[in-house]
Amino acid sequence: MSLISVLVNLAILNLVKLNSSTSAADADAVAANIDLSPYLLGGEAKVKRMTAPGIDSTDTQTATWAGQNYVNETAAGVEPVEENQNGFVRFLGSEAVLVFLQQSGDSELHLYAQ
Repeated sequence: MSLISVLVNLAILNLVKLNSSTSAADADAVAANIDLSPYLLGGEAKVKRMTAPGIDSTDTQTATWAGQNYVNETAAGVEPVEENQNGFVRFLGSEAVLVFLQQSGDSELHLYAQ
């Protein structure tokens, strides 16, 4: 038997600077798309986002992690987890996403092939 390691989770950052004053057209131009379908192994991905109106935003209530903002270290709002079945993830400038490819607590899934 041989050991095969499979990617389970990804952290992806779009480091293109997006300011809160950026137009919708300019924001769309710096958005990134990633095709994760080769890593889905017939399943789906779950996506959580860290986002804000822009890197220059000073309103802490508009910065969110998985749809929730934090005031005095307390989460507010509903935590949506995006379900992604086609493998394409789109994210804006100055945005980060965590992608969960497998439902496992491990950072790698080990498969054994004979």
